[in-house]
Amino acid sequence: SSVFTYVYMKFIDTGYTQNLLDKQREAMEEGGKLSEEQIDQAMSMTSKFMTPEMFLIFGIIGGIIILVLLSLVISLFTKKQNPEAFV
Repeated sequence: SSVFTYVYMKFIDTGYTQNLLDKQREAMEEGGKLSEEQIDQAMSMTSKFMTPEMFLIFGIIGGIIILVLLSLVISLFTKKQNPEAFV
């Protein structure tokens, strides 16, 4: 899914990221708790992490973490109680 998201955002719908940033800006402005300066600063930081490449990297890292946790849970239930008994 990370590769699909990367291809989609990079080549198919190049305005997808900008659309997400515009919606985020609107949500911050509607909240009314932040000044325009704070919103601009938050949007500059957000735009650095909302590139297709960062979505790909975060997706791969997140997938690895989820798979490691899943494998630990599976190994917890499938381990042998006494592995020396069969030797």
